[in-house]
Amino acid sequence: KQVEAFRHLELSSRQEQALAYLIQHKRITSRDYQELCPEVHPETLRRDLADLVERSILIKVGDKRATYYILK
Repeated sequence: KQVEAFRHLELSSRQEQALAYLIQHKRITSRDYQELCPEVHPETLRRDLADLVERSILIKVGDKRATYYILK
């Protein structure tokens, strides 16, 4: 699966970065995402991931500090 498959969804460049990471690593945590985008506020990144879950692109697994996300 490639990031191109998601191009039609008009994602932010950060969200595309997260998907590229997911395609490679199969899962992403908030910490992984913060390391990918160190200049972005953690709350903004949390909203990015929540948006991808809402759009049924990602599945949220676990809760609190044990949370990670996988591709649907």
